[in-house]
Amino acid sequence: MMRITICDDDIRICEVFRSAVQRLYPNASVTIFTDAGKLLREENSPDILLLDIKMPGVSGMEAAKKLREEGWKRILIFITGNEEYVFEAFDVKAFHFLVKPIHSEKLEEVLRNAVQELSVQDQEEETEDVITVIAAGEHIRIRTTEILYAEVFGRKVIIVTKDRKIEYYGTLSSLKDLLGEGFYQPHRAYLVNFRYVESYDSKEIVLKGSKLPIARRHYQDFVEKYMEYCEA
Repeated sequence: MMRITICDDDIRICEVFRSAVQRLYPNASVTIFTDAGKLLREENSPDILLLDIKMPGVSGMEAAKKLREEGWKRILIFITGNEEYVFEAFDVKAFHFLVKPIHSEKLEEVLRNAVQELSVQDQEEETEDVITVIAAGEHIRIRTTEILYAEVFGRKVIIVTKDRKIEYYGTLSSLKDLLGEGFYQPHRAYLVNFRYVESYDSKEIVLKGSKLPIARRHYQDFVEKYMEYCEA
């Protein structure tokens, strides 16, 4: 079931939006918030979020940044009475920007386009490479594009993604076989995702704030493989 959330400190606007959503998508689950702080405490993330930017307490922009930092990637539509926030909206990957007063025809158009984009995202996720590891008896699916690097510590492998760490019993060589191209082992204890390499020299590789060692004997090979990856 598609989940749509509306967050605006004006309950009348929330109700107007809810009516429009339910008219277009009667099977959708619609949730209303008049407080962005409460929205952030909600456990179930929405597929589409209609979010007012200027609200008392936690602003919509602050809430959007927090959601993105926590890994929420779905459709964000901003609502505002002032166009000055347009450029900030790009920073949090907003899908659209609705300026008040909002005509019903425009709202419906944006909603239909958002649902189409949602379908595209779902299709991309289905075709995206995913691996499964068993940690503490639980099968955990991990998108390979979200993996920053992995390291081995004793008999455990630690996979570091954008927003979490997953520890499980295994070997780095087995993980390397699972991940395939796009990953490189510059040191016996580490495996890095070329996608997130920010800089490197003969001693270390920097990616997303982490510095990982590179063995001297692997340096030239790493540079060649990384160049091939960048050119592909």
